[in-house]
Amino acid sequence: MEICEKHMLETIARKVLVVDDEEEIVELLGNILKRAHYDVVTATLGRKAVELTRQIKPDIILLDVLLPDIQGGQVAAELSLDPATSEIPIVFVTGVMSADAKDFLGTKLGKYFLMLKPVSEKDILKKVSEVLALKATPQ
Repeated sequence: MEICEKHMLETIARKVLVVDDEEEIVELLGNILKRAHYDVVTATLGRKAVELTRQIKPDIILLDVLLPDIQGGQVAAELSLDPATSEIPIVFVTGVMSADAKDFLGTKLGKYFLMLKPVSEKDILKKVSEVLALKATPQ
């Protein structure tokens, strides 16, 4: 089996929720993931991200830390309290590391990952693939 076919099979039905308040970032990440055959859902607000996560149960969430309504850390905290969403891996994708974000990322609310903007297509696809592989591996 060719590598492309293998990658395509690995990503079939893999849902990714992309959450960022910048429409350009949402569109960029969404397009990268769609070209790699991921099913992409997007949100620009934290509350909408929580709602969508509960509705669609994505396989992974790419989450900005600084959002206009509630912070990414609060989104992650709310999702970690719900048994239906607590095991969904979250990759924080941020260009700003505020004191709040650094404090939150230092706490143990589960298993989170961090990527600093700007992210390359290669790096985002690698991180998503790695995190999904970890999720599939029995702990």
